[in-house]
Amino acid sequence: MGFALPAIPHSLISKPNSFLNDSGELSTHTFSDMLESCTQKKSIPEANRIHCLLVVSGFIRSPLVASKLVRAYSLCGSFEMAHQVFDEIPQRDVVVWNSMIRGYISNGLHLEALQLFSQMLLEGVEPDSFVFPGILKACSALMAFIFGLNVHGYMIKCGIDINVFVGTALVDMYSKLGYVELSRRVFDALPERGIASYNALVAGYTQNGNLEDALALFRSLQFENIQANSVTLLHFLSAATAFSELRLGKEIHGFMIRNELDMEVANLNSLINMYSKCGCVELGRRIFDRMAQRNVISWNTMIGGLNQNGYDSEALNLFAQMQIKGAKIDNVTVTSTLAACANLEDLKRGKEIHTYTIRSCFFHDPLVGVALIDLYGKCNCVKEARYIFDTVSVRDIPAWGVIITAYVQNSHAIVALELLRELQKENLKPNSVILASVLDSCAQIASLAHGKEIHGFLLRRGMDSDVFVGTALLNMYCKCGDIKSARFLFESLQSKNIVTWTSMMGGYGMHGYGHEVLSLFERLKMAGMKPDHVTFVSVLSACSHMGLVEEGWRYLNDMYSVYGVVPRQEHYACMVDLMGRAGLLIEAYNFIKEMPFKPDCKIWGALLGACRIHANLELGKVVAAHIFELEPHNLGNYLLLSSIYDSMGKQADKAGIEPMIIEKGLKKNPGCSWVELNRGVHAFLAGDRSHPESKAIYGALENITIEMIIAGYVPSIYSDNEIEASVNK
Repeated sequence: MGFALPAIPHSLISKPNSFLNDSGELSTHTFSDMLESCTQKKSIPEANRIHCLLVVSGFIRSPLVASKLVRAYSLCGSFEMAHQVFDEIPQRDVVVWNSMIRGYISNGLHLEALQLFSQMLLEGVEPDSFVFPGILKACSALMAFIFGLNVHGYMIKCGIDINVFVGTALVDMYSKLGYVELSRRVFDALPERGIASYNALVAGYTQNGNLEDALALFRSLQFENIQANSVTLLHFLSAATAFSELRLGKEIHGFMIRNELDMEVANLNSLINMYSKCGCVELGRRIFDRMAQRNVISWNTMIGGLNQNGYDSEALNLFAQMQIKGAKIDNVTVTSTLAACANLEDLKRGKEIHTYTIRSCFFHDPLVGVALIDLYGKCNCVKEARYIFDTVSVRDIPAWGVIITAYVQNSHAIVALELLRELQKENLKPNSVILASVLDSCAQIASLAHGKEIHGFLLRRGMDSDVFVGTALLNMYCKCGDIKSARFLFESLQSKNIVTWTSMMGGYGMHGYGHEVLSLFERLKMAGMKPDHVTFVSVLSACSHMGLVEEGWRYLNDMYSVYGVVPRQEHYACMVDLMGRAGLLIEAYNFIKEMPFKPDCKIWGALLGACRIHANLELGKVVAAHIFELEPHNLGNYLLLSSIYDSMGKQADKAGIEPMIIEKGLKKNPGCSWVELNRGVHAFLAGDRSHPESKAIYGALENITIEMIIAGYVPSIYSDNEIEASVNK
């Protein structure tokens, strides 16, 4: 043989009888059993020892034993030795070829397996039915549809017995390659079908979204008295989760209970995940609480489910419980918990978990890094977010996405635009999330030129048809004042979701086109879209601006009775604004008192604004008292009451506002404006004189102000500015 033989261990030589048969002779069956045991242990040293004995005893020439040795080396991961033995077998029968091919497939070397199969056919060796399940599996893994189709054709031509194993492999291959009709045709032609055959077709249906066909097959399975196993149920639960099919998920759960199936941890985890993704996290929690055993996936699924459904405080409590019980914590646990802190803007708890990630060495995990950037961004700590971004081990697209979003959320639109350019310099391609965030930054600073530049980039990349990006683009045009381009884009989008419709309606409302808002709402209903709570904010705002009181009441009543949308604080604020603009101040006040929840400052603020418009000082004082109680440190509320006093000539009452502001130490953050010039964006703060041309700029502003006054327009904000100036001094 062409390789060095290892030494035969003394322990093997001293006990020759252990390799003898009942007649005191070595046999192929003895070696076959030894190699089978070696394969199960995946022990290369043991395979080497047996190989030595085979060479010395001459049994290496037996095709059966040689094939077992090839299989043992292959499954132990020693392909060099497996191929060496395979190449040196003088007469290779189909069993030897099968062993080598199976070894490749078991170790994920699918291309090599198909190449060896082709070589086998070229050498005139006729394959048996045992080789085909593995070959078809390799075709699935490589997405090699044509090769798989040719293999199927070869089997038919050569009369290969398509038994339950080969047939199931064919069904599985066609299902995984997306050819479910072919898969069904093979399934129906099978003379014998087991649960594996059903599972393969069920997987094909569920993965390709054919849920009705999958359910019909499930019922057929029960009719034929074939017992579904955990694989069958997991396929259905995965489909219910992916397509948010709660009815299907509940049906499978009921089947599991009725048939008293073994509730393994994996099945229970899938049920928790399904209920969480379908919006019934309470049912998922009930299953979790009743679990006798939990693994890290159980905890992660439950924490993630609570987090995704807005139960962030409960997610953090569960994380604390997990720590108390000493359960294993991994990077997924930490990521979900940080997301809960970010949603709650709980910086203190977030920093505690950040410290934990450093101690536990999770800090360098890319997922954890992204979650930390997101946490600090949402907690208005952009410097900390940027520091983590600059120090993470992997600055991939998700990391770029959250840091750009952090800057946009904290009104640093110019930095967000700069980061987009930096990302492109690193030869990375921004995804739809990043581009949507950057478009939001353009909307913030009303930078139409930059927005159009990104629109051009999207057109060149063919990303303009993406509904998520298209909606962000539409929103940018609306906020930059180009309502005509926004409408053109809206009409050209092939697919629109409810957010797209609502963005267009919000854009019209922003520019005072109330009739267009209501017209779009009617079109939305005709298109079969279900309006959400944001849609109704646009509709009620349009009614408010147009003074349509009766229509506003009708839409508010229809929200729950017709569309199942529960009115929120913002909808009640719109109604208060609607009544306030119509002069129905007492009705608005009574409406607030009868609300099913405690009114917030937006609701009281809408009524206070109406009191200013209609010069109702007495009611204004009552409303202001409620606002000061809820937001004692909001300077804007005091300035609004001051303007009411000023508009009614109550200078003495107005004078009492300033000491209240000074006592509370309130200061107004300077306003910021952006000017777009020569493809650049320049920021200006109110009262800022750092610009080298500030003298000329303020001179021009003063001239414009004088011209405004001459034209008869005297801004009412001067009275507020006097107080602001005094307070800020």
